[in-house]
Amino acid sequence: MELSLGTVRAADLMSGPPITVGPDATLGTVRQVFVSHGVQHVLVVEDSTLRGVVSDREVLRALSPYLDTASEQARDLQTLRRPVHQVMDHHPVTVGPEATLEEVARLFATHRFSWLPVVEPSGRPLGAVTWRDLLGHFLPELRPEPASFPASRTPGA
Repeated sequence: MELSLGTVRAADLMSGPPITVGPDATLGTVRQVFVSHGVQHVLVVEDSTLRGVVSDREVLRALSPYLDTASEQARDLQTLRRPVHQVMDHHPVTVGPEATLEEVARLFATHRFSWLPVVEPSGRPLGAVTWRDLLGHFLPELRPEPASFPASRTPGA
């Protein structure tokens, strides 16, 4: 089996369209997006431009540990109202759609990523490459099933 590292591009590997929220979306909304879409990362977009990314781990760290417990109080619920821009990564590593499979793989290995946004030069997000997408190139039986999401995967759109 010949590995074609130079001819496969990020656009060929990526899953999309991306799931996005605005920078003023609350952590409660983002938490619901994670559950309803079965994802661990969400792109934060404003005016069709990527402004940041947020992971389920970042949201979990920002929320009160007493949420959904018998000890929950009003101050714990307040953490659900925080805007996502307060906890998101404002400078995410991204790749363009023309990035090679080798470039994507090196970023995954170097930074220990599990997910990498694919963004046009203008900043408009196109999708993301996951480690499963990357492995699926070499082992087609691991390719994720096509999602049955609507064309716009922005909550409330």
